[in-house]
Amino acid sequence: MRRRTLVGLGLTVLFLTAGLSGPASATVAEDLCVSGTPHEGIWHGGFPSDPPAIGADDLQLGIELPLPVEYPACQGTIATVQKTDGTHRTTVSLDTMGGTGHPPLMTFYGYMTVPLADGVGTWEIVKLQHGSSVRTLSYRFVVRRLSVINVLQPATVAGAGNTIVNGTLKRYTSVGGLVPSPGRKVQIMHANGEQVLANLTSDAYGRFRALIPFTQTTKFYARTAQVGFFSAAVTPYQRTAHRLLAVPKLSASPTAKVGVFWKVSGAVYPGKVDTRLDYWNGSQWVWTLSSGPSNADGTFARYWKPAAKGTYKVRLSLVRAGLDNSPLYRVLTVTVS
Repeated sequence: MRRRTLVGLGLTVLFLTAGLSGPASATVAEDLCVSGTPHEGIWHGGFPSDPPAIGADDLQLGIELPLPVEYPACQGTIATVQKTDGTHRTTVSLDTMGGTGHPPLMTFYGYMTVPLADGVGTWEIVKLQHGSSVRTLSYRFVVRRLSVINVLQPATVAGAGNTIVNGTLKRYTSVGGLVPSPGRKVQIMHANGEQVLANLTSDAYGRFRALIPFTQTTKFYARTAQVGFFSAAVTPYQRTAHRLLAVPKLSASPTAKVGVFWKVSGAVYPGKVDTRLDYWNGSQWVWTLSSGPSNADGTFARYWKPAAKGTYKVRLSLVRAGLDNSPLYRVLTVTVS
């Protein structure tokens, strides 16, 4: 009997507990305006996907509240935001409803001011309030100093030489000035966003320099990762490393014999280049049956066996995709006896 009595009391307590806790949870859930998860959002001067960073002035930072359904009555929901040390406690009225752009539909947002002088650090959203409905939470985000990276347009390079890429990396200070950002890793990236062309480190003056052996005209940009309380940065444009075919050496005799192979040889850069030899018969260019790629070291040789006496124009064609001056032609005059 005692065992059944205890079990009965236990069930009674269980139902009483469920009865007490059920309505309390339901009361919070009924107000959708405090049910979403707020977070930091778009900021003036940044792209929608950029983490917040302070530049030359106070940062106007969006605080967003996405909701599972469209509920216009949530306009005016208030978010309380502060730094994790308790300073700069402020309230943000989420009184604007997002459209089809940024922020997206069913998102309420408002802006807060993050001070230039000491706004860098970790912040948290600690409370949502809509009317009498209050929800406490701790959503944290980091605000950094903005970094700025630039790369200069490199000079055009002909032949096998390296392209010199120069740039600078700077960061903003607590008074809004730009100063060098030394000792940071920098990558020179192909425009495809996948191929790393060079890994560098900024010097004491924020400068970086790379020698890159481009073999064709290539678009590129520079980037650096975030470190500490300094933001990541990407150059806001792409530069182009222009490359040209160069023929530093070409050797051929000005005379030839009927029925005897005549040769033109030389070197061409950069990389393997398609070569072809034609002669002018008085009305059109005719292939001499000699063509092919240059050797790995750039050297090549092309041949022609003239069939009749006379003075001829002989054309050497040099072709490589991705070079600004391709195809490149060299026309020689040959007297055949």
